Amino acid sequence: MKITASEMASTTTRHKARWDAGRAGWVVTWLPNKVLGAAQAKAAVELAECAGTRGRKSGRLAVLAAQLGMTTADALDAVTGRTAW
Repeated sequence: MKITASEMASTTTRHKARWDAGRAGWVVTWLPNKVLGAAQAKAAVELAECAGTRGRKSGRLAVLAAQLGMTTADALDAVTGRTAW
């Protein structure tokens, strides 16, 4: 993952988070309607990376999904199904 002051980009998937000053928070490609804190945005991008790996790391996915207030199944559905931008 590459992190700058305004973007967190996965190096293994198309997913990323960007700082949205107008919304005063981070917005992630696969969670476009949620405004996240920096730690949550990082967790969301990491979750996208873990979901894309062979033999998904289910324990790690569960931890990351919980940080986003989601179940692992819901997070996997969201991360693999849509990209807003």
